[in-house]
Amino acid sequence: MKSIRQTSLLYIFLFGLLFTACKKEEPSPTTASFAQGVLITNEGLYNQTSGTISHYSPANQEVQNRIFKTVNQRDLGNVVQSLNRFGEHTYIVVNNSNKLEWVNPQTFAEEGQILNLKQPRYIAPINDSLAYISQWGNDLLSGSIAIFNYQTAELIGEIEALGKGPERLLPYNNKVFLCLVGGLETDQRLAVINSQTHQLEQYITVDDAPNSLQLDQNGLLWIACSGKAAYSNYPQIDTANSTMGSLIAIDPSNNQIIHQLNLAKGQGASQLCRNADGSQLFFCHKNAIYQLDPNQQSIQQIKTGHYYGLGFDNENNTLYAARYMGTESAWVDRLSLPNFTPIDSFRAGIFANDFHFQ
Repeated sequence: MKSIRQTSLLYIFLFGLLFTACKKEEPSPTTASFAQGVLITNEGLYNQTSGTISHYSPANQEVQNRIFKTVNQRDLGNVVQSLNRFGEHTYIVVNNSNKLEWVNPQTFAEEGQILNLKQPRYIAPINDSLAYISQWGNDLLSGSIAIFNYQTAELIGEIEALGKGPERLLPYNNKVFLCLVGGLETDQRLAVINSQTHQLEQYITVDDAPNSLQLDQNGLLWIACSGKAAYSNYPQIDTANSTMGSLIAIDPSNNQIIHQLNLAKGQGASQLCRNADGSQLFFCHKNAIYQLDPNQQSIQQIKTGHYYGLGFDNENNTLYAARYMGTESAWVDRLSLPNFTPIDSFRAGIFANDFHFQ
């Protein structure tokens, strides 16, 4: 699965996937270090154990696929949703396997796991010992947050009854802003959680299917809403029964909506990411990649194509974009700023959905 594209929003159709492949011959991972470079999560095929992690070295332009399996001699699991590196480990959320795995960042050797989660999606640290894990719930409707102590490697609690489809989460000033994408149905809210008391403070109503969020350089919180899509004859959108997508800016100090940019019905925004200082944001919309200028509240198309995942490499000022390739291994395009000049492309895994830059 994955946030708000064919896996997050259309989980009901049982999409949730992953890609694997490579551009050059893969160097042996037995002597490799995975602590630098780019990690790519590849969802894999739903109800299969084809979820993988790829590693890309920008310096050498080399990709290594299936690094977890190569190092640990077993499959990672069913739908590799996301990963995050903090503390002493790299944490991998495996959605349909209902587990969290953690590995040594340098070697990628497994060092622990938590089982029996409830359709987990994303993980983020909230202080120097605790992390939140968003969960859709076993029925894909009863969303919650699992509270994980990553110093002691145990679950210590749960924030229940948050809403449908808790997705990406962003900690900020003792709060956690959480997208409620809707699970099998529809939601149109952000949940605001006090990360010191672990209590829900407020809901902020936005548009249907809020799926990703980023802070801009002015301290405003931008939310990408994809809208609800109905189809007359897939992939043709039934606009009469679809809802509008949007980009919405919120002042996180008072949770008030400051700006709203309306987009097409059923073809809103997803995969929101940002450059180093938050002066530029990027997102997927209508089979293209767009750039958002938060100061002008304006958008412009920068590249056409059906893309499934986006990420921004701050160190090299490079945009990474994973193409939607169905059940084939995904191509990842690299674009150099400021002119979005193509650098190269490489193969990752099936349904490459996200990037982690180290």
